[in-house]
Amino acid sequence: MSHLLKFRFNPELHGKKSRARQGICSWHGGECEKKPRWSFFTPMGWQSACGEAREAIEARYGKPVN
Repeated sequence: MSHLLKFRFNPELHGKKSRARQGICSWHGGECEKKPRWSFFTPMGWQSACGEAREAIEARYGKPVN
């Protein structure tokens, strides 16, 4: 079973050269103009997420365990 973790957006949690580290919603592949509000650790790795992305991530992976 995969676990989802959710934190307030923290660029330090994301890879040094990632879009997320630059303050971009990585869930939407950089095509989102909203700033990330959350950092998620998903089964696919770290994702930064705007409010809409949060809903999509939780719909895909379930509610966060923390």
